[in-house]
Amino acid sequence: MPKNPSETLGGWAQVQDEKGRLVYGPDGKILKEKVKICDGTLPDGTSQALYFRQGHLKAGWFKGIAVILEDQPGFTAEWSQLETKCNEHGITVIFLPKFHYFQTVHTDLLTHAKELTGKQAAWASKKYQGHCVPPEKIMDEFDAAHPLGL
Repeated sequence: MPKNPSETLGGWAQVQDEKGRLVYGPDGKILKEKVKICDGTLPDGTSQALYFRQGHLKAGWFKGIAVILEDQPGFTAEWSQLETKCNEHGITVIFLPKFHYFQTVHTDLLTHAKELTGKQAAWASKKYQGHCVPPEKIMDEFDAAHPLGL
């Protein structure tokens, strides 16, 4: 994840038709489309926008980790001792703690797929990494990928 705003950040997903089948281009390759990362969820359950909203100068751009963390309540409310000391000497400090966004995505993915066993959850996490929510037909896809229910 970039620290600063990015116009190009997102992922690529395979294009599927209305029946869930892959769509191929004239060259025989699977078509892909650019997708945005889903908004996050704060511990209190409120949504955390990861992209600038309509009306903003950079609408549609990824905010960047620095801006996302500044949006968090209480994150910028008080300075750390390091920031205070550096500020006294005219040095600007940007404090960015560890941020495990992808772990949150996988947790959300598995939360939405409530009825999966451990093996099914591992399979879904691998197959749908980069997706915000697995498709409704995930159990059918798992059965098709594992004919004996393995």
